[in-house]
This record gives sequence, C-alpha cells and structure tokens, in this order.
Amino acid sequence: MPTTRCSGPFLVVAPLSLIAQWQSEIALWSPDINCVVMHGSQQARDIILSYEFYYHEAFTPKADVQALRKKNACKFDVLLTTYEICMKDIKLFTKIDWKVLIVDEAHRLKNHQARLFEVMKTIPRQQCVLLTGTPLQNKTEELWALLHFADPTKFKNQHEFVSQFGDLRDATDVAKLHSVLKPYLLRRVKEDVEKTLPPKEEVIVEVRNFIQFSHFAGHFYYCNIE
Repeated sequence: MPTTRCSGPFLVVAPLSLIAQWQSEIALWSPDINCVVMHGSQQARDIILSYEFYYHEAFTPKADVQALRKKNACKFDVLLTTYEICMKDIKLFTKIDWKVLIVDEAHRLKNHQARLFEVMKTIPRQQCVLLTGTPLQNKTEELWALLHFADPTKFKNQHEFVSQFGDLRDATDVAKLHSVLKPYLLRRVKEDVEKTLPPKEEVIVEVRNFIQFSHFAGHFYYCNIE
C-alpha cells in the first residue's frame, strides 16, 4: 500500500492568477507532496479525475485499490483549483472529506448571500484557513461573513455580531473585537517575515507651487495652485 506522507487531502482555492505561484511554492518547500492542479476544459478535468484522483489497478495492487476506494482515499495530497472550477465541479469536491480547506483572496467570500459563499460553504472540511489582506473592507458584516464561513457554530448570528461590533465607537469596543478575533486571526506584516528589509523612512517634501491637471470631455486643463 502506498506510504502516507501527510494527513491530507488538502484543497486550495485561489484566483487563477495565483495558481502558478501556489504550485511553484509547494514544489519549492515540499517537493515530495503530490500536488495536482484542477483546471482547464471539461475534457481536461475529466482526464485529471480519471488518472490523478484515485488509485487504479494498473499501478497499484488490486487489494490495495479496493481498500483505498472504500476509504475514498485520494491519490494526491494537495489539489489546487480556482473559484470558477470549484463552483462548476462542486459535486465532485463535496464527495471528499478534506483535511483542510485553504481559500486565498478570501475577501471574495465577504457576501454571505452570494452564490459563491453558499456553494463553497458546502465543501466538507475538518479545518479551514482563509487568506486575505483585507478581512474588513467596508462594513462589519463582511468580517462576520468570513468568521461565519470559518466557524459557523461560533459565529452563527449575524445580527448579534453586528449589534456588538457594528459601530466600534471607542477603544473599548475595538479591544473587545480584538479579544474575539484573537483565536482566529493571525496577522503578519512584512517586517515580521522579511528581516532583510531596510527600516522605513519618511521623507516630507514641501511644494509651494504645482500644476494640477484635470480631464473633461476629452480635453486636458491645468491651473497653477499657490
């Protein structure tokens, strides 16, 4: 029977522009991990499903294949896919008990009433990791949506969450929100992960006169501002 290298499978959902980056980073840091990219046309995805998802007797002893099939064991360790493919093949993804679901650019889940949110919420997973640089873009409801996606039991009631943290009137309210987020939020700035960066320098340049340009009806105008 194939040797178990990790306790996957892991599902990574990311924008198409980041799939290659994820693939290269996995190859760099964990070259022994079997990483499969689920993308392309329906025909290409069918081929991936036929040969890369599950074990086959042509490559594995029959008894082992039967045992692995009963466990619904996947051949890969990590599956990379996009939001679009995830929505198209959601029936496939819901058949697998994922160890961890990782969602990159997770602020796309900020609307809990959107179809994307409802579809991805059905993916079974033991743990969930949401990666985003903007967990709160416009209003507190967006933050609740991400927390609800990650832990629907703890953050079940949107109205209750918004009534507590919707306004954030003073430092006390902010401190309460931070205490709630502490077990769930891991924030890292560049200085924490890249020690070779030079210290930040602030330079103030005073300008007395400058030209301001504006564009209107296909023409450019400018005026001097003292």
